[in-house]
Amino acid sequence: MNETRIAELADKITHTRQHGPIKVLMSALLTVLVIGTIPLFIRERKNSMVKHRSWTLNIVVSIAVTISLWMDACLSMPGWTTSSTRPVVFIVRALSIITTLCGYMPTYLRHYFLLCLPKIQTKLLDNDVMFDPEKYKALSAQLYRTRLLSSETGAWIFFLINFIPYFGALVYCMIITDFKKTALNIPTPTVLCTTYGSLIITLISTVFVLWYGPRSQKDNFFIMKQFYIVTVLTIGGAVFSIVTMFLKDPYIINICLTTASFLMFTTLVVDQTMPLHYLGIKRKDYMIRPRTFSISTKKVAKSTKKLHREYSIKNNETPNSGCLNGANDANSTDNHSSSTSSNSTKRGVLNLDHILADAALRDAFCIYMAREFSMENVLFIETIKGYKSQITKNPTKSNTRKLFEKIKSEFIASNSVNEINLPTKIAKKLFDDSDKIFKSGDDCCSNFDVAAATNLFDDAVVHIELMLAQDHIRKFQVTSVYSDATAS
Repeated sequence: MNETRIAELADKITHTRQHGPIKVLMSALLTVLVIGTIPLFIRERKNSMVKHRSWTLNIVVSIAVTISLWMDACLSMPGWTTSSTRPVVFIVRALSIITTLCGYMPTYLRHYFLLCLPKIQTKLLDNDVMFDPEKYKALSAQLYRTRLLSSETGAWIFFLINFIPYFGALVYCMIITDFKKTALNIPTPTVLCTTYGSLIITLISTVFVLWYGPRSQKDNFFIMKQFYIVTVLTIGGAVFSIVTMFLKDPYIINICLTTASFLMFTTLVVDQTMPLHYLGIKRKDYMIRPRTFSISTKKVAKSTKKLHREYSIKNNETPNSGCLNGANDANSTDNHSSSTSSNSTKRGVLNLDHILADAALRDAFCIYMAREFSMENVLFIETIKGYKSQITKNPTKSNTRKLFEKIKSEFIASNSVNEINLPTKIAKKLFDDSDKIFKSGDDCCSNFDVAAATNLFDDAVVHIELMLAQDHIRKFQVTSVYSDATAS
């Protein structure tokens, strides 16, 4: 078929594909779904099922899939496009497809590094590592890289690494493509680029998911289940698109193209509704559990008041006694801690002191917090114990300031590697108090306010412990990890 004949046929046709009403319906349903879920995901962005799926990237991918299906619907409905507007529709659709495909692998990579993060954080629980400059430097560099790669920023870095080369190749293919041939379903460079590129990217993503998925914890099965389903559906869509390259019958070609569109539609539905289902279960679970939990709201309130009283007493103690008490609490004997844990379980009240004093409960709680990606909270509390112990050994201004700056840069500073969630009021008070303490006095114990310096982080510790008591510890008590730790 010569170029003139191709141009004539392309100008005469009113649509390039079939099953337009079905595609319009799918596009409309996706539009409603995306418009409804995006505000919800923004509101629930701190929830693990939303946050750990790279929610910003996921929103972009959702919009790209919807646009792609609308472009497909426009090409399939009679009279919705003309020979002059079709190239624009083809270009927008191709860009939407590569945006969608380049978003899967970054989400998987980010989740993989997120699973690696607690393993590194757990090593910092050892004070010999935390306060040893050489050991800490090596571990901190590894932790910083993992933190970056497991963040939303890391997901976008992976996305750009994926997208930029693919986009460059696609632009080149668009320049040399005759879109009149594309309208007649004749393979063109743009079609080949999007189709084969889709298959290659999807296969790489599949290999990676199957490599790290089975190694992840059971607690992550729900999110991994979603990844598996999305990957399988995406491969199916890519396969049906490639099959059309080798077919001659227009009817079969259109069946395959519509099937590919349906699989893309199903992929986004799964991608959006599974987190909604998970959020619904969690919310229902959250509403039911307080009635069956061993810790009631009143008991939490009493524990809160007790915790404030304990820290008020500590703040009035001498620095040395406070540090020694902290050290003694951290190094309680197994017999004492076991009885404490047993008694606390019988009473139905479990607090952080009981957990950290019992070796089995402490290990179990660390496992649970690692799975919740909240290990930095336990790490902060344990680090403050080490901070007080270090001041007891060397209560000089220079040593204390060095330790303070280290903890501030590690946990308190914005975007720090183990940043904890502190209210602005507490963080501001911490910085103001430290300025007063370190600007006054000399490097001698007699002039330097060692007691105030020792208790600098107490308000922050109280806040973290209360947060753990009201949320994580309550949930920890109904996990299999807790049951196994207390079974003996």
